Amino acid sequence: MPALVSINHCLFKGGLRLTALVLLAVLAGACGLSVAPDDADDRKRHAWEQRIDTIQDSMAVHELIDSLRKANDLQALTVAYLQLGKLQRHASKFYEALATHQKGRACADSIHDTVSVIRHYNHAATCYRRLGLLEEASVRHYRALALCAQMHDQTSDEAVENKIVGLNGAGNVHLTLGNYAAADSAFRLALLGEAQLGSEIGRAINYANIGSIFEKKGQVDSARAYYQRSLEWNMAAGSNMGVGLVHNHFGELYEQEGKMAEAIAEYNVSLELLAKENDMWHWLDPCISLVDAYMKMDNYVLATEYLQQGEETAECIGANEALQSLYHQHYLIAERNGDAQSALEYYRKSRDLSDRLTNMEVANNVSNLRVQYTHDLHENEINLMEAKVQNDRLKQIAIIAVLGAILFVMFVVVYLLMREMRRSTEESALVRKLEKMRSTFFTNITHEFRTPLAAIIGLSDDIANGRMRSGHNLTQAVQIIHRQGTDMLDLVNQMLDLSKVNSQITPPRWQRGNIVRYVAMLVECYRPLAQHKHVALRYSVSQPEIVTDFVADYMTKIVRNLMSNAIKYTPEDGRVVVEVQLEEKKRDVILRVSDTGQGISEQDLPHVFEPFYVANRSNVTISCGVGLALVQELVTAMKGEAHIESQVGQGTVVTVRLPLLHMPDAEEYVISSPDQVCACPREEDAPKAPQLPMGQREGHPVVLIVEDVHDIAYYIGAQLDEHYQLYYAHDGREGLERALSLVPDIIVTDLMMPAMDGLEMTKRLRASEVTNHIPIIVITAKVSEEDRVRGLETGVDAYLTKPFNSVELRVRVERLLESRAMLQKKYTSSLRVDELKTQDVDKADSEFLMRVVEKMNVAMAQHQPTDVDAMASAMCMSARQFSRKIQAITGDAPTMYLNRVKIARAKQALLQHLDWPVAEVALYSGFEDAAYFGKIFRQIEGTTPSLYRKKPN
Repeated sequence: MPALVSINHCLFKGGLRLTALVLLAVLAGACGLSVAPDDADDRKRHAWEQRIDTIQDSMAVHELIDSLRKANDLQALTVAYLQLGKLQRHASKFYEALATHQKGRACADSIHDTVSVIRHYNHAATCYRRLGLLEEASVRHYRALALCAQMHDQTSDEAVENKIVGLNGAGNVHLTLGNYAAADSAFRLALLGEAQLGSEIGRAINYANIGSIFEKKGQVDSARAYYQRSLEWNMAAGSNMGVGLVHNHFGELYEQEGKMAEAIAEYNVSLELLAKENDMWHWLDPCISLVDAYMKMDNYVLATEYLQQGEETAECIGANEALQSLYHQHYLIAERNGDAQSALEYYRKSRDLSDRLTNMEVANNVSNLRVQYTHDLHENEINLMEAKVQNDRLKQIAIIAVLGAILFVMFVVVYLLMREMRRSTEESALVRKLEKMRSTFFTNITHEFRTPLAAIIGLSDDIANGRMRSGHNLTQAVQIIHRQGTDMLDLVNQMLDLSKVNSQITPPRWQRGNIVRYVAMLVECYRPLAQHKHVALRYSVSQPEIVTDFVADYMTKIVRNLMSNAIKYTPEDGRVVVEVQLEEKKRDVILRVSDTGQGISEQDLPHVFEPFYVANRSNVTISCGVGLALVQELVTAMKGEAHIESQVGQGTVVTVRLPLLHMPDAEEYVISSPDQVCACPREEDAPKAPQLPMGQREGHPVVLIVEDVHDIAYYIGAQLDEHYQLYYAHDGREGLERALSLVPDIIVTDLMMPAMDGLEMTKRLRASEVTNHIPIIVITAKVSEEDRVRGLETGVDAYLTKPFNSVELRVRVERLLESRAMLQKKYTSSLRVDELKTQDVDKADSEFLMRVVEKMNVAMAQHQPTDVDAMASAMCMSARQFSRKIQAITGDAPTMYLNRVKIARAKQALLQHLDWPVAEVALYSGFEDAAYFGKIFRQIEGTTPSLYRKKPN
């Protein structure tokens, strides 16, 4: 992998350099700079090509080159070097071929024979590919393509042929690196060119190349189709080498499909054809493939035979990569045969050859070739470009000036458009933000009103229509309506106070007095309420008297809101501390109210002073209402500031900082009694919550009501207590615990609750195997479509919004329980795993029962206990949870359901094993006592085991 990354990196850098070259060539073409060949030179080169192409002996070409050097015929010499390089490459003498092509390209450069330069580049690139030096190969193929783009003649057969060779080479580089999209594009362009030339062998090569892409991608059918077309064109062209290569590809496809016999047959055909062509470099491919195939088939005799042939050939032609692979295979065979000495010898050979392939000597040779090649290339390219650019310099300057002006105008236009778009985007974002704030505000107001309205409307409707349930106190219903109505009135009054402060309709009345004593009387008003809730209330001051100017009405509302919140959200045995201090340095009065309540999460703290902000997290739920927003406005009106600090689970501290003022027009404030300060909430005025209706009726379905508002919980329970056993939980965490212990038949829950909200509780119930079958009804004040969809996605079965219709609640509960009863019938009739899989029932329930049946079968097969306790333990449940779960899903008592499973197994055994005695069938079915087995069998099936066996099926 690191080597491949390095190659890709180098290829990328080379690609950048070549991209610049290609762009420069295109620009030169646009400005009239083109390489126009001389017709006489072309005719001479073609004549030499026809003569030299017939020479297939490298020694004869060497002698010809010597004579051409003496004659100083550079045109013929570059053609001779090209033929010698091809012969050396066919003989797998790649480094000699590279040196030859470098000499030939130098000759072609000296006489400005661009066509020959292109050919030498492409042939040198092919050598580099076979050596595995992909960067060098890529550089030369793309240089050849860049020169093709500069040619004056773009449509001649020779120009198209040169471009095709470069495209094929580049495609093979991309194919080797796994860049299949780029390789496919190059091969298909080359295929179009071959079709234009009418070249049969060219089309055969490119169809095979495209087939290789599909083979690499594992698309065997597509690869076979392209290889078949390649085979047809190779046969039309009479290319035995091409036919041999295609048969090798067919063998690889068969091997991918696991058809080893067909693969070996194809490899043998390829081996025979390539041997006849004397192309030993390609011949190694089917030879190595045969070694691999026979090793996979554990035929080490034939694998060794081809291995020896491959090693001799690879050593002869210097194919080091193939030789390293063959040595490694030889090592594996020797190791498999237990020949440790031979295994060690071939392992060392493989390792040494692998090291040699990356040896610095090879790297230095390639580097020297590269340096010399790059130097010569740059020198010739510079000379060529300078000669052409000199004639058209003024035209280039004019073009560049026009382009620069166009770019400048485009830049200005784009800048203006972007600025306008940014301004429009900012305005749209502001409008969306304001709209979201408005929507959130009214949504939260609605939420604050819906909960008390649910109790008020529901109970008043029951009273008006005479639907009060027997056993329920009318006085309690009226008290609930009054209490919830009072809460709504307080909320409305706070909203009016907030509106007055914001609009400054009533100017504040400043008074001077001892603020320490004033706050003390406010605190004393709340002491009875704190005692009623078992909350310790402490008042602390830095000095007994701090005289300052303040607005008494504002101060009363500030302390009242802070005290109410602190006591409300502090649990029993908690603590609320009120402090008043004088900060001499800044001349500020500090009022601090701290509690040990549930706290506020860090992400909610910035929003607590927003009206009706609702903090709803899985660990804490706080509704700010208007109180804290009103506090902030009143503090600001008295030229002060408010700050809040909080940590979840530790408590909250609200700090109010007021300046020490002495205004000339402030009047003295005289306090005679606490009643003048505020209407003190006393212990006897604390809300008396009615006792929740329990409805403890044995044998009736169990309903768990999870609701943090006591009055709403009372109202829901009052609708269901006649026909159900009722249990209650104050929040989501308690609801989850009670659901796991009770395993109720149905759950009715709110969404917004402290400790854990309804959605989180539902998620955990659905994730638990003990409770995932329980229907869940949500009753909530959150009415948006988004909230409804979230609830349904979580696993809620019904969604009711406050205020809700009591009749609809009862109908929903009845229908969900009826649906469960219908499912119970299906489950009771399905007592085998295969039957449960085919039933159209709830997936979680069927999977649970399948596990129960599977564990029953295992226990019966091993003669282990199959009673309720044993099965509950096997399912990682308590006996109570298991029993409630089985009864909820099937409607049967757990013992009866387990007996049904055992009897189903017994029935199958009675019919399949007619020679088994009844006692043996009983033991097979988990019954140790044959008499007890007969009793249970008769109870369930209405007949004895013996008579059941005799009944016609």
